[in-house]
Amino acid sequence: LFRSLYGWTAAEALGQSMSITVPKARREEFPTMLARIAQGERIHFETTRTRKDGSEVQLSMTLSPIRSSDGLVVGGSAIMHDITERVRHENELSASQALLLRAERIGLIGGWTSGISPKASGAWTREMFRIFGVAERSSVTTADFFDRLHPDDIARVRATQREAITRGEDRFEFECRIVRPDGTQRWVFVAADIVVDEGKTPIEMSGVVRDISDQHDAEEKAQEVEGHLRLLAESSPDLIFRYRLLPDPAFEFVSPASLAITGYTPDELYAQPELIDRLVDPTE
Repeated sequence: LFRSLYGWTAAEALGQSMSITVPKARREEFPTMLARIAQGERIHFETTRTRKDGSEVQLSMTLSPIRSSDGLVVGGSAIMHDITERVRHENELSASQALLLRAERIGLIGGWTSGISPKASGAWTREMFRIFGVAERSSVTTADFFDRLHPDDIARVRATQREAITRGEDRFEFECRIVRPDGTQRWVFVAADIVVDEGKTPIEMSGVVRDISDQHDAEEKAQEVEGHLRLLAESSPDLIFRYRLLPDPAFEFVSPASLAITGYTPDELYAQPELIDRLVDPTE
């Protein structure tokens, strides 16, 4: 076993100090461990050790004092388990979790799971807490989500969830406003899968929340500008129109002055995009 862990045969190891297996970065811990064993202490810890070929092995070690018949500590024994693979998997998992957290942060996307009832327990990812502006904690419920919803959106969101469950759908989504503890509002997009048991009874939901506040604000501003431009165009004595070429030619906007100037009403131009040829003099 010693050879499988460290690469030294029993003959090579006999007479050698155990310090030959201790990496230079951990040499200071070895005398400390020996001193604790000499005091009669039993120690369990995880550490790194060095093999004969210079490679490292991760170990779970239990060191125990060996006592003489009169109770004096005269030596020590060690039980070691190779945990290299376990540590490697833990490191890979940790790296994956770090990558997921970074991706959530960049994408402004939080993840969550929840039971069906308001008091059912669930879990939120770190980005979920950040989006909602609340401190991270280990225990959350469905009610914690609804507590942060804008009062004007609660009934609509509950209806969307209830209708999806009643119809036996496996997914639903919606947009709504949330109110953070500091009073600020954010727009979020929510998508959820409904998990059912063997009897097709809904038992859990899991999904994502994406912060779309910037996108929503931009759309509102664009609509506001569009509204102002449309108002100006509709009150102008000049013909103002917007014509789309691709993918299908069509009038997207025609001001009321089209009737006085061209003889065609806006509705006629909307219905017959080819009339654009009569509005433009081909010789010009």
